[in-house]
Amino acid sequence: MMKINSVTVGLPVTDLNRAIEWYRKLLGELEEVSPMEGIIEMRVLSSFWLQLFEVEADESSLKSVNLETENIQLSHELVLSLGADPGQIETVPETIHYFEFSDPFGNLLSFYQLLSSNA
Repeated sequence: MMKINSVTVGLPVTDLNRAIEWYRKLLGELEEVSPMEGIIEMRVLSSFWLQLFEVEADESSLKSVNLETENIQLSHELVLSLGADPGQIETVPETIHYFEFSDPFGNLLSFYQLLSSNA
């Protein structure tokens, strides 16, 4: 069985700066990272991250669950074997490899693997 190291739940927001301020008030001082422009992640627990990302107002109903893996290729193959249609593995240089897919109910999921320089 594949081991999951951490879970990141992504929440779309229409005003990232306002959302960051609001979640800081709600959750208190947390470790924060910004893996790329327009995204902030807050470590809520040792293996649970809240990700805020900015979208247009008509996209605000999008949600995603992001699962960290140690082997992105193996995870991609697993998703394929379950009959899902994962996108290709993408890379954010010096940050992560990731791919997205939907569960049978239309929920957006992704697997990601941190690149060694960030581990």
